[in-house]
Amino acid sequence: MLTSPAEDLATDDGDIDPGALADTLKLSLSELAQLAGVSRNSLRGNDLGPKARGALQPIVQILSTATEMMGNRAKAAFWFRYDPMIGMGTHTAMEHVAAGRAPQVLLYLRNVANGGFA
Repeated sequence: MLTSPAEDLATDDGDIDPGALADTLKLSLSELAQLAGVSRNSLRGNDLGPKARGALQPIVQILSTATEMMGNRAKAAFWFRYDPMIGMGTHTAMEHVAAGRAPQVLLYLRNVANGGFA
């Protein structure tokens, strides 16, 4: 079950909505699947499997945390895709997630939110 500010990324039954997430990030479902490391077919249909749900959950958490910090989902999505995370090198959050470093991105965001240095 998703909670604010990720509620608009959920289906009616509270599961992650891959289409809404892809739209928010301005990605196709195929690109979102590639980012999450799952097959594109696992994101189609009404019921996400545990692997797809587990792969999308960190992306939703990162986007939600960034939205809370920036006050705006569009700004958070732009940051996710385009702004380098200087504290973690020159890669964007999206590039870090694609490389399997979603937990580190979330930790970085939480550190910054708690007054740490970027």
